[in-house]
Amino acid sequence: MMEKGYYVSPQQCEDKFNDLNKRYKRVNDILGRGTACKVVENQSLLETMDLSPKMKDEVKKLLSSKHLFFREMCAYHNSCGHAPPPNPQLQQQQQQKCAHSENNDDEDSDDDDDDDDDEYNEEEEFEHSSHGHGQEEGDDEVRDQELRHKKAKRKGEEKLQWTKARMVELEEQRIGYQAQALEIEKQKLKWVKFAGKKEREMERVKIENERKKIENERMVLLIRRKELELLDVQHQQQHQQQVCSSRRSDPSSFAG
Repeated sequence: MMEKGYYVSPQQCEDKFNDLNKRYKRVNDILGRGTACKVVENQSLLETMDLSPKMKDEVKKLLSSKHLFFREMCAYHNSCGHAPPPNPQLQQQQQQKCAHSENNDDEDSDDDDDDDDDEYNEEEEFEHSSHGHGQEEGDDEVRDQELRHKKAKRKGEEKLQWTKARMVELEEQRIGYQAQALEIEKQKLKWVKFAGKKEREMERVKIENERKKIENERMVLLIRRKELELLDVQHQQQHQQQVCSSRRSDPSSFAG
């Protein structure tokens, strides 16, 4: 590389390799080691996998990145494993790729660096967490399932809380209706009592009127009786006067 006029420091190559390694391991963490290779070869398989939309978007972003080099990293890891030291030839090829990538960044534009930094910054926080758990296979799937479980549990709790609140609301309405029915019944009893009182008063007045009517009729009969008695007395008096007058006019009545 130096003969061609390119200079890349060992630290730059190491940083670039670490970045490639992070991207490679992130894809494997999400998809699984065996599945990841199949998805890289045929990205349409991603749509058939049981992943959250967020995870699928992240995988698509990683696969579309020009800084992934998944096949090369897969060959590197399969050839060296986890315990043995890296193959010098593969590491040299990787360093050459790093040098070539750095050179293209310097000659063309700084856009790739910006994109790389953006992608790295977006993944950096999660990568630290993933490394903290040993980057075990399926960690992200488990976390995603736990997240879905928590969301479902939270939705269930919210639904249960809403149901309880609705039941309390309906119970309050039922008690309100019962209170209204009780008030109507009280008003009905008051009206019945009032109507009964008025009916009794009217019955009393009716009886009193009947009594007065009978009393008046009795008084009328009494007056007529008195009138008859008076007429009888007058008739007797007239009869006596007539007798007396006839005696005075007949002389024989005196002789006898």
